[in-house]
Parts: sequence; C-alpha cells; structure tokens
Amino acid sequence: MKSDFKLALDNCDQEPVHIPERIQPFAKLIAFNTDSLEIIQFSENALDYASEGTRTLTGQKLSDLFEEREFIHAIRGVLGLPTIQNQRERMGMFSLRGILTDAAVHVVEKTGVLELEEYSGPVERAGNSISRVRMMLASLTTNQGVDELLASAVKVLRILTGYDRVMGYRFLSDGSGEVAAEEKAPSLNPFLGLRYPAHDIPPQVRKIALRSTIRIIHDIHSTPVDFINEGEKPLDMTLCHSRAISPIHIEYLTNMGIRSTMNLSIIVQGELWGLFAFHHQHPRLLSPDHRSIAELFGHLFSMQLQQEQERQILNRKRQATAISTSLRKISDQEDLTTKLRKLAPEMTKVVDAHGFAVCQPGQTVLFGNCPTIEAVEAICDSFEDELLAVDSLIAVNELSHIEPSAWNQSGGCLAIRIDSDSSRLIFFRNEITHEIRWGGMPEKKIEYGPNGPRLHPRSSFEEYTEKVAGRCEPWTQEDLGTVTEIRAAMLELLYRDVRSTSEEWQRQKQYQDLLIAELNHRVKNTLALVRSIARQTRISTDSLENYVSSFESRINALVTAHDLVGGSGVQWVSLRQLFQLELKAHLNSNQTINMDGPAVSLRSDIAPIIALLIHELTTNATKHGAFSQNGGQLNIQWQAARSGLQLTWEESLRSPITPPRTEGFGLTLVRRAIPHECQGEARVNFKEDGLKVDFWIPDETFQIHKAEPIPVVDQNNEVKEINLSQVDLDSALILEDNLILALESENILKELGCRQVHTLSSLDAVVKLLESEQIDLALVDINISGVPSFPIAEKLLQLGIPFVFVTGYGDRFPIPSELQSIPRVLKPANNSLLKSIILSLLREKT
Repeated sequence: MKSDFKLALDNCDQEPVHIPERIQPFAKLIAFNTDSLEIIQFSENALDYASEGTRTLTGQKLSDLFEEREFIHAIRGVLGLPTIQNQRERMGMFSLRGILTDAAVHVVEKTGVLELEEYSGPVERAGNSISRVRMMLASLTTNQGVDELLASAVKVLRILTGYDRVMGYRFLSDGSGEVAAEEKAPSLNPFLGLRYPAHDIPPQVRKIALRSTIRIIHDIHSTPVDFINEGEKPLDMTLCHSRAISPIHIEYLTNMGIRSTMNLSIIVQGELWGLFAFHHQHPRLLSPDHRSIAELFGHLFSMQLQQEQERQILNRKRQATAISTSLRKISDQEDLTTKLRKLAPEMTKVVDAHGFAVCQPGQTVLFGNCPTIEAVEAICDSFEDELLAVDSLIAVNELSHIEPSAWNQSGGCLAIRIDSDSSRLIFFRNEITHEIRWGGMPEKKIEYGPNGPRLHPRSSFEEYTEKVAGRCEPWTQEDLGTVTEIRAAMLELLYRDVRSTSEEWQRQKQYQDLLIAELNHRVKNTLALVRSIARQTRISTDSLENYVSSFESRINALVTAHDLVGGSGVQWVSLRQLFQLELKAHLNSNQTINMDGPAVSLRSDIAPIIALLIHELTTNATKHGAFSQNGGQLNIQWQAARSGLQLTWEESLRSPITPPRTEGFGLTLVRRAIPHECQGEARVNFKEDGLKVDFWIPDETFQIHKAEPIPVVDQNNEVKEINLSQVDLDSALILEDNLILALESENILKELGCRQVHTLSSLDAVVKLLESEQIDLALVDINISGVPSFPIAEKLLQLGIPFVFVTGYGDRFPIPSELQSIPRVLKPANNSLLKSIILSLLREKT
C-alpha cells in the first residue's frame, strides 16, 4: 500500500493547474471557433466589450463584438501561421473601444484563445527593444563556466524588470532545485546556495514550463475572474499569461512573504534545465513589451547556456583524448600493470576520481585509493551492465554482504566493461560528508479531506541544514564520456599485438576523425546560419513583436528540416513531408491546397534552405496571399524536367493583389537561394490573381523514389574598433555556398565601404570572374558543396589578391602547406575580428 505521503504527492501531482477556469484580472480572455470566429467561452470581464445589458457573449462572432476591421484581419492572419498550434503569438497593440490594448492569440485543438490586456504606459520602440536584448546578451559572462554565466544573467534581468529579487534556479538530478545565482535588494535575506525539494514544483507545472516559457503572477491578493464555459469542457490555459493561480501556490507564496512573481524557463536540449525566478514584495506587472524582451532573452540565454555546457564537454573530451594518446604511446615491452601505473595520476585526475581498478579474469590490479580486492571483485560479480554509475556503494543491495571497512574511503564507483571477457575498468571516488542548505524543512504537512491526503505548503522558509554521508560526488554525463574514451584506448592497448585488430582500430580512428570534422562543420554552419537569420530579420522588421515572431518562425523552419535529418538518421529528406509540416495549419482548414508530384527526397545539406523557402512562401501566403482571403487556392507541383526537378508554387485569389514595393529578406531568399546554393533557377511572378514561383534544381540535389542513408581560430579575443577611414576597398569577392551567410558577408564588406561585391557559389564562376575583373580582396569558404576551394586559393595567391578563409571546419581539416599562412576565421564569424583581419591585409597590400 502507498504511504500517506506518497498519496499526498500523487494528489498534488494531479492538480489540474492548466484548467483553473479562472484568470487573473489584469487581462480579458475570449475563446472562439477558429473557422467561424464564433465565441465559445469568455471571462466575465470580457462583457465590458459588449453593449450594456448583455449577459453572454456565447454565439456572437468576434467581428460583431469588435468593430475594428484591422483587428479582425490581424486575428485571421495570425491563425494561419504554422506555429500557432504550438506557441502564443503576440499580435501587438490595437485601439479597442478607444483603449490601447495588447492582443495575443494561440490555438488549443480547434479553439482559438484571444488574450487582451489594456495598457496605459508608453509603448516601447522596436529598435530600442531589440537593442536592449542585444546589450543584455553582450553583458553575459561567457567562456567562464555555467555559474558565471548564470550570475551575469540575473544581474541584467533585475535591471530590466525591477523585481526585488531575481534568482537563477538550477534543477538537480534528483529533481530538487538549487539557487545557483541571485541578485536582490540589499534589505532582503540571501537565498543563494539554498536547495528546495522536488515536490515544490510538481511534474505538471514543469511540463507547462516547457511549453509556456514565461509565467506571471501579478498580485496573489487580487480577486480572480471566473471563466464562463456554458456547458463546454474547461479550456486548457497552458499558454495563457493570465492563467489563474493555484490556491496551494498562493499559500506557498504567502508563507514566503511574496506578493508577485514571474518565472522564465531555461530549456536545454528540450529539457527543463532550470528557471529564472522573480520575486517582489508588492504587486508588479511588467508591460507586454518588457515581457517580450525578457522572454526573448530567456530563449537566447538557453542557447548560450547549451553552448557553454558543450564547451565544457569538449574540454573534458580533449583531456580524455590526451590520456588515450599517452596510453597508445606506451612501449610494447612493458606489461599492462606497469603501463597503467605510469598513467594512474593522469587517469584519476581527468575523471576526478581517487583511484581505479582493472579487473581481468584471474587478475585484479588496484591503483590509488580503492576498496579491497575482494570488494572490487564483488562489484564485478554483481553487475552485468556495460556501464554502471553508483553514487553510494553501501546503499546497493547486491553489495550489502560486504563489510563497511572493505570500502576503505570509497563512496561510489563508475564501472565500464572493456571487452567480452568480462574485463572491467572501475573508477572510485571517496565518500564525502557535506551539508545541504535547505530553504526550510524539506517535508510538507499532510492534510486530510474528502479527496484523501494532500500536501500543505511549508509555513517556514528558515534555512535548515542536513548532513549527508555515505555518498560520493555524483557522476556526470561528462564523466561517462571521459571513461568511454579511455576504455577505447585500453582496448587497443590490450590487443595491440594482433595486427588485424590494430589495422581495424586505425580505420575506425580515421573514420571517427572524419565524422568529427564533418560534425564540427555542420554545427558551426548552423550556428552561423542562426545568427545571420537573426540579423537579417532585424533589418527587415519594424517592431519587436514582428522581430520575435519572424525570427522564431524561421528558426522553427530550420529545426523542422534538421529534425527530419538528425532525428531519423537519414541523409535524404522527403520534399512532400517538408511541405506538409509547414502547411500543417492549413491542410485541415477550409483552404484549398493541391500537391502533386512523385516521391522526391532532397539531399540533407540543402534541406534547411528549402525548408526556409517553403516557410517564407507560406508566411507570405498567410499575410498577403492565398490564405489571407476566403476562397484562396494553392497549387504545388513538382516533376522531373531538364535533368533536374521543376517545382511550381502557384496561388489563386478572388481579389487582386499588389506586388510589394520593396524586397525584404523573405523575397530575397526566394529569388536568390536556389540559384546560389543549388546552381538552380528561380522565377518570381506577381500576377494579378496571385503569386507564382517556379524553381528548378539539378538532379544531383535530389532523388526520386529513394530515401536511403549514405555514409557520411579562437574568436573570443578582444578586437580594437575599426577606423573605416583607413579602408580603401573597391571590389571584393565572396565565395560561399550558403546564401544567408553570403548576405552576412556582403553586409560586412559594405560596412567597410566596398563599392562592388561579387558573391559566387561555384569554383568555375570564380575562375571566370578572376579572368575579367580586378579584385582587391576575397572571402573564401574552404568547402564549396563538398569540394575544397584550394585551387581558387592558389589562384588568388598567384594574382597577389589578399584573402581570408571563412570556414566551419576546425584544425582537423588538412590544408596544403602553401596555404597554411592564410588567416582563417571560424564560423560563426566574429564580425569585429573579420573586419580587423581585412584591414590588416589591405594595409600589407599597400
């Protein structure tokens, strides 16, 4: 039977916090049918928009309730966005009944949810908002570890929001949380270093935090507003900013002396890593603009945190590789024990262990501080796992027969199988006796009621210290990766005398080096692509909400393409699936969409840019084209033609359209991406009854009826400010096969005053250009569609044209000796560094 505490936890975990059927009074909420715009449910205060004496909004249409046509048009437009099913879309400010009102929409199944918030303060200018986010990111402490990064983040967030206390809250492996960073008012007691139990934040709340990255509680003493559903099922308010507060949470905050709060989720690799927690002793509500800034900062901080963690993992990987190299260099004349004894200090240091043992059939050898041989052999006999991590040896049932003294000082172990003969490598860490500082007693009171036992929030948050013994420092994923690397070197060491095995190891090592170089190339290209999209989007948008919406939707389009490649392990991506995923919001609506064409798979390296093209076309159709009017149609066709693939996107509308006066980032992408990156063709035709776009891509970029897999400079230095008056640059060349990165390079050269920029993506085109044009400088990608650009580099050397390699490859990529002196800038390029190098090259030339 379950204990009362377990039953109480289960009851707490089942509390339906996502359907409170009430909202906080700072907003009004209206739920409506997405096809007819007929109102289904509403908050009581939304009756303020109705005529006097009206008792219900149910059955009315939004177009009847609101006379502002621009507002209704904006609602219809945002309902067509591909992301509307997954996230809350902020529409911006509208004048409703003469009152400035912020509006946001999201969709739950077929129900639209309109959230309205009256606003009387100053409206943030878009340029100021974007600049503020950039300055906040620039203030972060990077490359110094996670703790320093988190500490710098809470400082800038407190400056932005003005809350009394801002904390960086990190979840631990057991589900509990720890305050890892804090910025507070001087009068408040510090919470830094305090730990809180896992049940303080129930599982369903953590799931909501993954979907809705911001949570606002304006005032715990405010009176909630009832939600009228008139027989409908309760509305899922997961994505609502104004979702009402759980009574248990109100009691919890009251006991803490907190009046208002805000949380920002920190999400790393799809998991809830932690939270930014904001506390205030008085009612506080950030403006919608400031909430958008904070939410965007939270997204970008999560990406920065992930990069910081990956950098730490890479450092551990390098240390493990150094150990492996040392193992392989040991003389064949020495026996295994002698070999390992020489490297024991380094091996224990890199794993942060105090000793290790090697167990082979009939022989067990200990190095450093370890349990007795009998205890070590008991570990080998008790477990069959390939990899085993134990934080507390005395807590393992299978080892309960071992005398406590046999463990010596060891608290836990990390064991890995070396080969099929049950040989094992086991690392040991000493027991640590330490204190955990809890923010109050971890236990909660249990109350009994008609629905069984329930947890009662703690009434005291005074610091409570718990002493912990019998355990070692927990093993991390980095530890497991390090041990796996060492295990590979030991396996080679054990079987070095077998020639065939040695040759196989060499082949595997070469293949691994190739995969690592390719991975580094792809990762750096992706990071550079994301940063360039952010900058190009900033140039082509005029408001913060448009910037956030456009940037996130373009990143989502990239994620879609990468998920199709990385998630399934394939190297070819279905064209039809790319269309279906992007058009998902429209396929089941009253829009007419026809798709016709054979089963076609695109090469994985061009799939991301094709996904971005489809996204831009879909977004344009939603705002201005086939999906913006009733009766609009979209026909998509593709077929083999002219040793390639011909693809047509054709929209038909009942009302005529007006071609755009200026060419934005999206249209630039549609016109130039295919010719630049695939050596294909693109024709854009704004007809009176709709847009028509024709694409053609060569046959090497796709397959028909086939989707099979195929084998597969430090930039953080400070750079002095550039004096543009010193730059004399008439004509420059960019050799780059990625259009978005090429556009970014074009911007850099234009900022330096370059009068003519030639942007090319094929080696043959560059050869022809160099024969006919005078070039002062070149930026050259090392890899152009899988082909090294070294012949072009050698030609530039012969002509005396200074150039820079801008590449996603690291030091592993072999470069001819005559090109070793050419400066290399790694993607994503540090613009200031690149400008400084260009200036130095131009000075040397003169």
